[in-house]
Amino acid sequence: MTNDNGLFVNTLEEYTESTLEDEINNRGGKKFKKFFEPNEIAFILKIIFKALILLKINNISHGNIIPVNLFFLENGYTKLAGWHLENRKNWKCDFIDACSVIHSCVMLNIDNSVTQEKLNQNSVAYSRYPGLFEFLTKVLIYYAGGIIHMQNIEELKGEIKEIYYHL
Repeated sequence: MTNDNGLFVNTLEEYTESTLEDEINNRGGKKFKKFFEPNEIAFILKIIFKALILLKINNISHGNIIPVNLFFLENGYTKLAGWHLENRKNWKCDFIDACSVIHSCVMLNIDNSVTQEKLNQNSVAYSRYPGLFEFLTKVLIYYAGGIIHMQNIEELKGEIKEIYYHL
């Protein structure tokens, strides 16, 4: 599979320790939930959004940013996998999907379709993560129509850096 720039997708198989979905289910399925620490949320956010920015700069859409597609490897690396845009009927934007992943981490419950209403209903849960609620709200507003301009990408880079250091 290639894009307009002649870039291609390489299929690679390797052993993984776990996925983000495994981690969310392990932390949320216990009698006493073990919430992600702010620095863990910051790390996950940085990995996902930096990868999406790189894809966007190269005119590539991932199309399936969900917790099961974020892998933690034995060597400490993290990889974003999957590529299923053609299978998504209601897909709008990778950045909105990324917000759903972060929301799933905060709530310790897989939710692949976050909305502003869901964020508002769970705003108390975000109090553990200073600035995260506002960051996700801004991303959802920017990319609600699925149209992303490079100017927005440059702004997003700065905001990712800011929220990363905030958390």
